[in-house]
Amino acid sequence: MNGQVSSGGFPGLLPIVQNYLDSCNIDIESLSKLNKYLDFIKLRSSGALKTNARFFRDFVMNHPDYKNDSVVSEKIIFDLLSKCSELTDLNIPPS
Repeated sequence: MNGQVSSGGFPGLLPIVQNYLDSCNIDIESLSKLNKYLDFIKLRSSGALKTNARFFRDFVMNHPDYKNDSVVSEKIIFDLLSKCSELTDLNIPPS
């Protein structure tokens, strides 16, 4: 997705899309919005930004009430959903 750093390597889909957008006559507002989406995809594909599933797993595994028994208690679920609501309200991607 992001390409290879080595010379002669595949440039990656995102750099190709970015070059295409740079060659188009796109207004600044639209280009800015598209770049935010591309940055999000770049972070997800590089592993720098967790997927929702990874965030959920990590949250449960690190919760003080989790006993490594595959049982997700109501307290853990409540805390997870509260955290998701907080992130949504603040418009922050899970880290």
